[in-house]
Amino acid sequence: MERPTAAPTGRRRLTRETELLGVEAVRAKADCAADWEVYVPVLTRLAAADDDLAAELRASIESTLLATTGVTSAFEVDPGLFGVAGTTADGAALIFAVGEVLDDVADRLRRACAAPP
Repeated sequence: MERPTAAPTGRRRLTRETELLGVEAVRAKADCAADWEVYVPVLTRLAAADDDLAAELRASIESTLLATTGVTSAFEVDPGLFGVAGTTADGAALIFAVGEVLDDVADRLRRACAAPP
């Protein structure tokens, strides 16, 4: 798995297939119900291509985020954008967790996103 790198506003997983396997975690704004926002770009593309895979991926990402040390709640805010609350101090743990989910279904993501909608 690729290591998260620092981004200007948070952390980002860099990969050769960023559009499929990329993840970004940024500190949420003070007026937000979450402490972190986790963006998974492939979910915005996947909704039109494969609703079943998108639903499975959303559920897996949410449960994986909830299983991350320090996370007390995780919820999808918009397609591909998850809010995460709790005491997690570093977005790297969130990126690693979501990255593993994406890696597990990488071949299915490639097929789904390559097929015409």
